[in-house]
Amino acid sequence: MDFEVDGDEFEAAAAAGVPSPPPPERTQSAFRWLAQRVLWTDYATIAAMWLFAGLTELLRPFNRPIDSSVLADVNLAHPHLADIVPAWSVPVIALAGPIVVAAVLVHIVPFNRTLRSGSARIPKSLLASRKLHRFILGICAATALTYASTNLLKTSVGRFRPDFLSRCAWNATLMACTGDAALVQQGRVSFPSGHSSFSFCGLGFLSIWILRGCGWGIRRRAGKDFVYTSVAFPESMDSLESRAPDIEMGGGDGVAEGSASYGALLDSVGLKKRYDYSWVHSTGSSISRAGWTLPVLGALVPLWIASYIAVTRLQQFVHHPTDVLFGSLMGFSFAVFIHWHLYL
Repeated sequence: MDFEVDGDEFEAAAAAGVPSPPPPERTQSAFRWLAQRVLWTDYATIAAMWLFAGLTELLRPFNRPIDSSVLADVNLAHPHLADIVPAWSVPVIALAGPIVVAAVLVHIVPFNRTLRSGSARIPKSLLASRKLHRFILGICAATALTYASTNLLKTSVGRFRPDFLSRCAWNATLMACTGDAALVQQGRVSFPSGHSSFSFCGLGFLSIWILRGCGWGIRRRAGKDFVYTSVAFPESMDSLESRAPDIEMGGGDGVAEGSASYGALLDSVGLKKRYDYSWVHSTGSSISRAGWTLPVLGALVPLWIASYIAVTRLQQFVHHPTDVLFGSLMGFSFAVFIHWHLYL
């Protein structure tokens, strides 16, 4: 049976004495693992999502009538200014940028080391490739959803931008806009802000991923959560997982859930089973109790960059505050949703 292993699961299962399926690393290189057939569905689905998102660019916005109230609205009479953050740079900053950062981090954080599972040797390069692979799939899916949703809302709502009247160059005699047609059409897609939604999606996904690497998060199996308790806080996440059962993979073989030995194993590593969702912090290998500030502040940097990009849309008079606020929340929501699906 094909399955994805993130490295920590093999270590946990092997150290806890839980039998696990033979790892594919024995016969597969990193490239062959990434090209295995079970992953083709993911690649095809994400490609289709991006194709659909690209096609939404062809949609024409809803044509709101221009009446006397629109012409008299001072909130639509701001000057048309050049882009502070060009549209082409947003995918570079919020998609390509996080992928590059993640590619660097997966090779330098302490949990990417050579592991053993029985006689199998799991090389660091393969662990790094798998972690990066999961990150790329997640951020591509999240940004594609955000991109498509933003364009569908823009064209459906057809809200005027704050600089619409400057774009329109209204002619009272002709009773029509005399400005550049493409510029006028772009003036009708104010809600929501695409810069804001895409930035908070891609950069927000990176922030959540970094925080998870610092030990913030929950684990679950079969709808029930396994929460790290204060008993385990003095230990690193890697040390804890090295003595924990294979709860993330849900291997199924070995120690049975609900058995006395299973409960004893959970108790021995300071784990409790809860029926509610709880978000807790546990000290990871990349963050210590005495040095948590740097990695946590580092995780906030992408959100600061996204916030700056969003604010420039207000400075440039191309979006209303509600456009930016809604776009930011929507993009970050997609990032959280996809991250939850992939990692929790």
